[in-house]
Amino acid sequence: MAPNSHPIPPQAPPMFNATASSIVKDTKRLIATSKEVQDDLSANVQASAATFTNVLLPLANSENARAQEVNILRFYQDVSPDAGLRDASRQAAQLLDDFTTKTAMRDDLYLLVNAVLNKEQHLDHESHRLLRQVHKDFIRNGLHLPAGAQRDRFKAIKKRLSEL
Repeated sequence: MAPNSHPIPPQAPPMFNATASSIVKDTKRLIATSKEVQDDLSANVQASAATFTNVLLPLANSENARAQEVNILRFYQDVSPDAGLRDASRQAAQLLDDFTTKTAMRDDLYLLVNAVLNKEQHLDHESHRLLRQVHKDFIRNGLHLPAGAQRDRFKAIKKRLSEL
């Protein structure tokens, strides 16, 4: 026998009713929100007081909060029959890629993540893996290089690769 009522889903299904202007506007809002979280961490958390809870969790929560919206904003460039939506989605993807590149090159965030890693806190397996992965991403983006000409050259190359 069928149930009398259907279960309520945990979240609403994604809606695909964006306009070209809303795609760019939503992208800028997501970037501003994420940048605010990053700037807040940089300004309010000292490396000596950095922990998984006050550094990695806010970064991960910020990324998780915007992930679904980012995927939908990027989706339009591949499937929309409207050229304006496709172009706006490509512009949004470029803005997001630029922001991701700048975030990956933030020395202040790297120093906080590095401080958390060096503290060797007792973390569950999943949390420890996240910490190692975020740290490794910063290393891959050249933040382990000494500040100066080497790092600037690496950043220029990464930016050019992102553009291409």
